[in-house]
Amino acid sequence: MIININGAKTAAVLQTVLTCIIGGAGIILIVASVVTGSVDNLQGQMFVGNGTGEAMKSIIKVAVITPFFFIGFDVIPQAAEEINVPLKKIGKMMILSVVLAVVFYALVILAVGYILNPAEIIESQQGTGLVTADAMAKAFGTKIMAKVIIVGGMCGIITSWNSFLLGGSRAMYSMAESYMIPPFFAKLHPKHKTPVNSLYLIGALTMLAPFAGRTMMVWICDAGNFGCCLAYCMVSVSFLILRKKEPDMARPYKVGHYKFVGFMAVVMSGLMLLVYCIPGSGGSLVFQEWIMVGGWSLLGVVFYEICKRKYKEDFGKLIELISDEDAASLMPEADDEELDVVIDAAIDRVLSSMA
Repeated sequence: MIININGAKTAAVLQTVLTCIIGGAGIILIVASVVTGSVDNLQGQMFVGNGTGEAMKSIIKVAVITPFFFIGFDVIPQAAEEINVPLKKIGKMMILSVVLAVVFYALVILAVGYILNPAEIIESQQGTGLVTADAMAKAFGTKIMAKVIIVGGMCGIITSWNSFLLGGSRAMYSMAESYMIPPFFAKLHPKHKTPVNSLYLIGALTMLAPFAGRTMMVWICDAGNFGCCLAYCMVSVSFLILRKKEPDMARPYKVGHYKFVGFMAVVMSGLMLLVYCIPGSGGSLVFQEWIMVGGWSLLGVVFYEICKRKYKEDFGKLIELISDEDAASLMPEADDEELDVVIDAAIDRVLSSMA
């Protein structure tokens, strides 16, 4: 919380250092798996469950968790006002970051399967519970290397906390600027110009949350995942509506084939919502989680009614970001062109290697 109050630049420095540690630990594991692992270990553990039905249910159980992890990528557009990059580059940066994250963690999962056979994975789950760390220890023949991957995992947790604080506080700040929640949360720190009141609230709740216990935390995460999917679906619908009703709106980053992209986004986020709602789907919410969803929804209705009556025409007003031309003027033209070329080339190389 203190780091984020001190500014996005401070938080970005921390994020960069910790991400390098995560990447280094993961690359060491991946390389070690190629040298010491065996493809034979993958037999019998590609999918969990006997039969197609059980395997699909296992896949769905993992799928319903993924929206929670995609929240971190939301920080990129949420922090757009504080990123010294032309706005049209932000869309490409998001695509590149998602692709790289998928490739990285897929390789880490594959590396663990290369190193440990199914019996060893079960033993690790029942023992330490740190399967990736045990795989690292086996690959190098020493438990010291397990500590390395644990440090990397801890850095992953901290980067998640850091991004949640950054993104959540900026979301609250934007809503407060639009008078959708009390303007109190739009107050900026006099020196660092960060949404200090939003950070205080989120930070306080975050520090209190662990005292609720593991079971409550699982309920909050599951209910939060449902909220993420609902938000994704609403944004996708809004995207289609705006492209149709406001075709001439200034769009620094313009999505091609918007009808197909928007339709698929609505369908996929809608299907994820159904998974949470259908009993026996493998990801359906329990009674306590539905109470949380209902409580959050009711709180939203309360804020909507109160703020709309109090602030009238100011309620929900659009806060324009600086234009792409203005953003480009913040940095030399050569740097802008170089960044565009680097991002485009990186995306092409990653997609080509995956194909």
